[in-house]
Amino acid sequence: MAVELIKNGDFSDGGTYWLMLGWTAQNSRAEYTAGGSDLSQSILTAGHTYKLVFDYSVSQGRVYYRLGTNNDGYLDIGSGTETYVGVANGPNLIFAQSNLAIGDWIDNVSVTEVSRGRRKSLSTMLRRR
Repeated sequence: MAVELIKNGDFSDGGTYWLMLGWTAQNSRAEYTAGGSDLSQSILTAGHTYKLVFDYSVSQGRVYYRLGTNNDGYLDIGSGTETYVGVANGPNLIFAQSNLAIGDWIDNVSVTEVSRGRRKSLSTMLRRR
């Protein structure tokens, strides 16, 4: 069974364990409040493969998600659950925004490491936007 790496992924303990620049924990989720860009947690090891799952609601603009420093993917206007498998190139899981509306949110963040033995079989799951 995969070990959950994210702490407080449901934001039930406010912003504890998260670096929130322009975000705040309210309504048991991370909501964009303006004046910053990043929501992040330092949990990754460069070169390792991870599965990222999170819920989101974007009413304007775009939210990027990064396993390190590269933009691994992004979400435009909409809401739902996103799942992504990719290789980290740095220590931080980062959600960065571009022109989000105040109140757009991220919640139920989960990150687990994909076992090295399964890496090749999961390559078909890799997806870039």
